[in-house]
Amino acid sequence: MPTPRCRPFNVLDGMILVAATAVGCWSTPPSLPQWFRTLWLIHANPMAAHYETNLVTASVGRLVCETLSRLGLQGMHVWLAWTLACGALRLRRPRLAERRLGRQPGWVASCVVAAMFLVAIGLDKLVLWIARAIPELFIIVDGSDYWMPIGCCLAAPAVVGGWLTLRLGGRWRPEPGWIDRAGRVLGWGWIAAFAFRRLFNIYWLG
Repeated sequence: MPTPRCRPFNVLDGMILVAATAVGCWSTPPSLPQWFRTLWLIHANPMAAHYETNLVTASVGRLVCETLSRLGLQGMHVWLAWTLACGALRLRRPRLAERRLGRQPGWVASCVVAAMFLVAIGLDKLVLWIARAIPELFIIVDGSDYWMPIGCCLAAPAVVGGWLTLRLGGRWRPEPGWIDRAGRVLGWGWIAAFAFRRLFNIYWLG
């Protein structure tokens, strides 16, 4: 039986995506302006070498990689909001039965990313609780900024694992519609972000 096409894009879908973009931008921490301010201070004040030696002596390529990494981390907040919104859009009527829905790679990508970020937030809060209970174990007490990097590290392997499970189990049934395609694009975005982060760590720390 051929897989039915999904419903066309409508105004409510657009409103949900706009709202998700706004939430993603609102949740973005203001660390990027601080990073550019630090670069400017180092450029304008040679005495900054006393407290930012690793940046002063870094090559232009490494500074560019660090800037791109920070830009990507900021963008991941919006990417996460889009991923969750894509999963929510798939639940709008008319929708497929749960059996068919679990075979769509876009839906699977949205679900596993949401699950991994719940795990990341839980780990972040656990570390923060331990740090407050036993402060001598951690130099940095505030763990509120670490759930996004943790989630990015968990999301890509989870997407790959979910898609491999569908492929190897013969359950890969992509829907010929915009919602599942968007979910697949978002899934590939998490994989690309994970690969870039690994390459960045090799270049920056190597």
